[in-house]
Amino acid sequence: MAGLILQEVPLEEKAALRIFLDAYLIELSAFGEFDLSYPFYDQYWYEDNRWPYWIISDDQKIGFIFVDQTSRFGEPLDYFLAEFYILPEYRGNGYGQEAFKKIIALYPGQWELAFFIGHAQAEKFWLKVVQDMPYEQKEHQKVNILRFKA
Repeated sequence: MAGLILQEVPLEEKAALRIFLDAYLIELSAFGEFDLSYPFYDQYWYEDNRWPYWIISDDQKIGFIFVDQTSRFGEPLDYFLAEFYILPEYRGNGYGQEAFKKIIALYPGQWELAFFIGHAQAEKFWLKVVQDMPYEQKEHQKVNILRFKA
């Protein structure tokens, strides 16, 4: 795990990241409806308040993180964890927890994230990674929202 790093995704790797994103969106579609075209995708390279990151371990891209500064639920925040994905074959080995710690260390402040109600694996993961910090959890329509300060 010592080799886990986060690296901003350069524009020339946008197509490679799209392959990861499509796999993630297909997986999520089992839990709720959303636009599989992901209309904000291009904006991660052209807007100053959006950041795409690779999660890399031992020189292998094993996932990605999207961070932005737009609250989906009308609450004040500094950062929203828009998307977070670890390839299935790398799950359960602490990579996600380590990547989460690294991303919130890069962007201290008020955070928000959301996951579908009924997505037991996501709920277990997110409650585990925020358990040692004060957080607020609430439901909004079909999602659970976690708010915390890093």
